[in-house]
Amino acid sequence: MINSKPHKTYRSYRSYSSYSNYSFYSLYRRYWSHLLFIISSLALSSCRQRPVLYDYVPVNPHGWLTTDTLRFTLPAVPADGDYTFSLGTRFNSQYPYEDLWLVLEQRYLSVRRRDTLHLAMPTEKPTWLTNGIAFHEVEAPVTTTHLTPQQIPVELLVYHVMRHQCLTGITEVGVKVE
Repeated sequence: MINSKPHKTYRSYRSYSSYSNYSFYSLYRRYWSHLLFIISSLALSSCRQRPVLYDYVPVNPHGWLTTDTLRFTLPAVPADGDYTFSLGTRFNSQYPYEDLWLVLEQRYLSVRRRDTLHLAMPTEKPTWLTNGIAFHEVEAPVTTTHLTPQQIPVELLVYHVMRHQCLTGITEVGVKVE
């Protein structure tokens, strides 16, 4: 017996002209989750504020003396507010101690404020640079200070208060204000 019904042909693909029937709203509804993801990731990435000051200065390679004071200048703050001051050090395997005592001195207008920070040096394996030199990096918050644009500029002085006069192995010391 022969089938008398006509055979239907189905297309397994859509032609480009069939997409022209979609309106912007229907495409929006179709891809709203993708659009929501893109917008939320842009919004979250723009919420993080950059530090007002983030600077490292090199230390004398022959050793950091107690009389060697490192100077930083905070030129401006965007608005009135509380700002967190952090100190960081980068040092190599020549640093012989398990800790480091630093002083951060703030000078603005007629105010002088000193804060002492005790950094415990890490004992894990160091991060290797591309040229084969190993180094450690330690950063910790020291204090929070309320600053206004009228108090600017703020001069920041950093020095160590270790028993030994000359510290070897410290390569850079830095300040971050956020």
